[in-house]
Amino acid sequence: MIALDAWQRRAYVDYSDGVYALSAHLLLHGHTPYKDFAAAQMPLLYYAGAGMLALGDSIDALRRSMALVDLVLAALTLVAVYRLTGRRLAAALGGVASLIVPWALLEHAQLLPETFAAPLLVASMLAASRRRTSWLAGLAGAVAAFFKVAFLVPSAAIVATAASPLAAAGGLLGTLAGGAVASLLVFGSGFWHEAFQAQAQSGLHSVHYTAGLWVQAAWNLLPLGVPAVIAARKRAAARDETLCRVVIAGSLGSLLLLLSLLKQGSYLDVLVVIEPPLLILAVCGWTWILSERTTDARRRNVIVSAIALALGVIQVGSLLSSPTDPALFGRPFAASPPSWVLTTGQVDRDVVLIKRCPATIAYSGPPYLALAADRRVPGNQPDQFIIGHAAADRRFLIAAARDQPRCP
Repeated sequence: MIALDAWQRRAYVDYSDGVYALSAHLLLHGHTPYKDFAAAQMPLLYYAGAGMLALGDSIDALRRSMALVDLVLAALTLVAVYRLTGRRLAAALGGVASLIVPWALLEHAQLLPETFAAPLLVASMLAASRRRTSWLAGLAGAVAAFFKVAFLVPSAAIVATAASPLAAAGGLLGTLAGGAVASLLVFGSGFWHEAFQAQAQSGLHSVHYTAGLWVQAAWNLLPLGVPAVIAARKRAAARDETLCRVVIAGSLGSLLLLLSLLKQGSYLDVLVVIEPPLLILAVCGWTWILSERTTDARRRNVIVSAIALALGVIQVGSLLSSPTDPALFGRPFAASPPSWVLTTGQVDRDVVLIKRCPATIAYSGPPYLALAADRRVPGNQPDQFIIGHAAADRRFLIAAARDQPRCP
């Protein structure tokens, strides 16, 4: 984790991270989401971010707090692999790998709904494998949905395959109902207009663009997908049959999230949620393959899994060595791969330029740089995408447009 922090530092990685971080900063300083500024996600994301910024109102402090969330995911992954295989080495390798699989590495310690949902959904899988804790599986799935509604899809798959589906469904529905009522009481109709209506109005990507995202997703998931499929075929070797069933269901449910890429504003951040269950299965697949006696089938499984692993190592190596242009991280023939937007040095240089503008003037560039430079954005509206695409956010768009002059 220290090495990852030293590698990333204050790099500008994801536009959405900047939107949510600046929104959390506004919340911390007395602004109300859905009322004072557009908030396209569920409330837990902004309050979790504000809580972290309360410990230190800076990007560095936020990164350290978010890194702890990644560590929780690593610990839960370790437990899941150990319960499925009974192998301490495999469990330890799974925990470490959860930090450096392709999209977890790219999106390390980012303030995104997916960063929180990933450990919540793995925790839900672990809880679902026991009758007495199945209700906790539903609760954890509902909490994930209060970071982003789409996470109800894998949550439902986990609940349906739990050791006690009725208890899990009760935990899910009860928590959802309580959270929805509380949100409406606190935020009023603005909660519905922002988190649901505005999202529905954001429009769809073109089929060509979405297909490109799906191909990129397949390229990055292939290293985990191959041994994960083998694990699913060899699930009889699992020490915990129920947990294996739930993890397989959670994997399939999370893969359905790729359909959300059809919606404008959605991106491949969703892979942060898809990777953990696939990784758990992949480590199990490798463990069970290597535990078998030598046969032609075992040799074929080892060969195809080794090729997939080599591809993963190449992708990760490309990202580590050249994060602003990781050519081999991107799918073949892609115009440009997913990457960092700016290195720490480039961010620091931009911050110096931004601070030359008067502090009273709004900065019109990326919200991440506005937060780094301690400058406000026009109309105090960090989510520039949603106010420009949703009619429900017209009042926020007008407020931003009236905020003149601006620092370019």
